[in-house]
Amino acid sequence: MKFAMQVTKGTLRVGYRDLDGDKQLIVTPASPASLEMRTRLHRERRSFTLYFEPLGGHVEGLTGTVDYSTP
Repeated sequence: MKFAMQVTKGTLRVGYRDLDGDKQLIVTPASPASLEMRTRLHRERRSFTLYFEPLGGHVEGLTGTVDYSTP
């Protein structure tokens, strides 16, 4: 899976789980995120989850892309 995210204002924590366990990264206007990782789909829902948490106030202008494919 590959994902890229950016915000125009504020600080955003993005949580996710890859094959090595729980991870997180911080996205700010000056530091957009781009990440490639391996993850498993939830068996019943055939989905994965990204968690978003604003840090220190409001976050504005969240945009991004997610590209997931199976081997």
